[in-house]
Amino acid sequence: MSAALAWSPPALDPFPERRDPVAHWLDPVETALLAGPRALAAAFGGRRARRILRAANIAEAATRALDDAALQDAIADLRADLRRAGLTASLLGRGCALVREAARRILGQRHHDVQVLGALALLDGRLAEMDTGEGKTLTSAMAVALAALSGLPTHVVTVNDYLAERDATQMGRLYRALGLTVGIIQHGLPPAGRAAAYACDIT
Repeated sequence: MSAALAWSPPALDPFPERRDPVAHWLDPVETALLAGPRALAAAFGGRRARRILRAANIAEAATRALDDAALQDAIADLRADLRRAGLTASLLGRGCALVREAARRILGQRHHDVQVLGALALLDGRLAEMDTGEGKTLTSAMAVALAALSGLPTHVVTVNDYLAERDATQMGRLYRALGLTVGIIQHGLPPAGRAAAYACDIT
């Protein structure tokens, strides 16, 4: 009787997903085998991005000297070249300079070098982590604009309707100045409105 009274149900783990996975003997082998290729890919991607950044910085003075009509012509030429050749390093250098200048004129904000590198990381399919206040929205706007100019269907995902509307309003001025169409998806949008938004260059 006393043994029965002493029994209590086992304690439940309220956060089972936080438990550390069981280590497997192949884990360090996998880490060792992948470390080299990953390091090489990161080094190659970093060198390529810095090369593109240098090209953009060299082209910045000439781009700034263009009047508005000449800038629009240069953007139209870039769009045609990107759709024909894709996101090549030479075209990205020119594209970063043009988008940077368009942002300076339209938004009054010039992309810093670290923001250009962040945009290039996104275009390369990598993650870019930035602290609060470092300009994530402006950084992503360059990547979004260049991807859309190349003809890729480009979706910007936010956590709520407010941020979606804010980004579409603020950065939409830049996108439209680059000749791109912008759609926005919000809660309760009917199917016809969603279809129209998804048909835009940037959603």
